[in-house]
Amino acid sequence: MLAKILALVASGAIGCWGLMYPLVSRGADCHLSKVAEISVSERSKFLVFDVTIDGHPIKAAFGSGERIAEISPELMPALALERGSSQPPFSKGSAKILKMQIGNLTFGEIEAEPLSDETALPSGVQLSLGPQVFGNLDMEIDLSRNRLALFKSDHCPDQVVYWAKEWFAMPYQLLGDATPGVQVEVNGHLMDAGLHLATAFTNITPAKAWGVQAEESHGGYVLDRLAFDGVALRHVTAGSLRVSIKENTGEISHTDAKTWHLPDLMIGRNELKNLHLFVSRNDKKVFFTLASDG
Repeated sequence: MLAKILALVASGAIGCWGLMYPLVSRGADCHLSKVAEISVSERSKFLVFDVTIDGHPIKAAFGSGERIAEISPELMPALALERGSSQPPFSKGSAKILKMQIGNLTFGEIEAEPLSDETALPSGVQLSLGPQVFGNLDMEIDLSRNRLALFKSDHCPDQVVYWAKEWFAMPYQLLGDATPGVQVEVNGHLMDAGLHLATAFTNITPAKAWGVQAEESHGGYVLDRLAFDGVALRHVTAGSLRVSIKENTGEISHTDAKTWHLPDLMIGRNELKNLHLFVSRNDKKVFFTLASDG
């Protein structure tokens, strides 16, 4: 069935992911260890949260994954950040963040590019972090409660989360931009999809929208049924996915001249709010339930 959705661990909330329910305990080897809990808020089209760099509080946003980190050039001298390596894929204007904290979690050295012209962060937000930053951690996503949680990934396989009601699991693959990709059902058709915290809106390529007989509406489309492993979200409004798609290839250009496969469907936060998710890195599964069920 459908690939298993984001497995962001239960009982904690970090950034965008946060479970608040009892965990299944199967002995010491199954201990689930939460390392950070984050409150998030939406500003403009971004999901924003608090970090500290060398003790200085900073507002950060989740990035698309095209770059690991982007930082406001004005912030670099203010924090006396070192210059970066200037080696590809980094530019001469990059900076080294030696110590960054999110909640109780401390990150080591991160190289940040200057904010690109395409990354128009909201006022007061000075840092964009891609999903690669959290790549070795499990993430729990509970956007209906504005919470995320990060967990160590060295727990027992499967059944890492436990909700009061029924939950589901789907396999996932990491896409080229480090976001989880799953298989979903759209109007009775199976389709690959990316799960994106960096965008509020769900988008679909026109060709796929036509292929699933999606009704056009206000420049976008209405998906009568969007289902994850049989769990359906109905009457989802999707915009037309407009990226620089290379004709007949389904690939998009990346800033470092690489390319990756772009799913025909990008599922944004407006739909992910309906689900409670846990992304388990070692299991390569996304565990989930409807947000209203727990």
